[in-house]
Amino acid sequence: MKKRIAFLVIGYLCLKQSNNLFPKIEGLSSDFIINKLVFNPFQWLGSVLLFIIGFLFIARVIKSVAETIIKKSTTYQQLGWISVIILVFLLIGFESLWLAIGSGIVSLFYGLMDANVTKRNRYYQS
Repeated sequence: MKKRIAFLVIGYLCLKQSNNLFPKIEGLSSDFIINKLVFNPFQWLGSVLLFIIGFLFIARVIKSVAETIIKKSTTYQQLGWISVIILVFLLIGFESLWLAIGSGIVSLFYGLMDANVTKRNRYYQS
C-alpha cells in the first residue's frame, strides 16, 4: 500500500514537472520549434524523460490494481485505488488537459498490457 502511494506521488510530481519544463509554444511555426530545439535541447529532453518516468510509475500502480482485481476478484476493494488514480489525472488536468489525456491513455494501455493475468477458460486448461 505504501509502495502504491509512493508510486502515485512520484508519477504525479514527474508529470507536473514535465508540464513545467516543456516550453510554452507561442506559435505553431517551424522556426519557433526549431529555435527551441536548438537553443534549449536539454529542457525538451528533461521534459520528455520526466513524462516517461511519470507515466511508467502510474502504469505500475494500474498494473498492480488490475492484477489484484483479476486474480482475487476483489473489485470493490480496489475501487479506492481506481478513484485515487483518476484523482491524480484530474489534478494533472487542471494544469494541462492534453498532458492529462495523453499520460492517462498511455498509462492505462501500458499498465493493462504489462499486467500478468491469465484468461481462465473452461474449455482450455493452461
